[in-house]
Amino acid sequence: RVLKHALVNNNIKNKSDMVEAAATLNDRINNIHTLIAEANEITTQLQLVNKTIDTYKRLKPIHDEYQTAGVRKLMLKKKYNVELATFEKAQLQLSKWKINENNFDIYKDRQHSYEHNSYKLNEKLNSTQQELYQLRDIQKTVEHRNHMNVLNRDNIDRSVDKNTRI
Repeated sequence: RVLKHALVNNNIKNKSDMVEAAATLNDRINNIHTLIAEANEITTQLQLVNKTIDTYKRLKPIHDEYQTAGVRKLMLKKKYNVELATFEKAQLQLSKWKINENNFDIYKDRQHSYEHNSYKLNEKLNSTQQELYQLRDIQKTVEHRNHMNVLNRDNIDRSVDKNTRI
């Protein structure tokens, strides 16, 4: 049943069709690997962007308090020196990336979208690999049957030779 399904799905009628189907599946697997690598790279970049956005959001209240502090500014600078420096680095990086507060949520959504796409690509990779494994099993089975047929023919030929000598 699985054998027939695999043969029909790949429109396999002969050995060359089988070889062509295996090559097509290998190409598809290579393409999926490339897409997964690209999606993972973009996801990693988006994780960095979102981490920077999270740092910015977390430290913005401290920055705002420092900016509006009159006489307490020096005291706040000492107290929050590390946080203010970290905020300024995050702010500078976001500015370099041309990302402003109005579109922070877009980057979270993009990260989730790429993670989802990567998951779907991995599912597609697994199913395509299973198809290729089935096709290879079919190839092995056909080769084994052909080999057995040759052996049976040889045995028949030998027994015919023995019988004709008698």
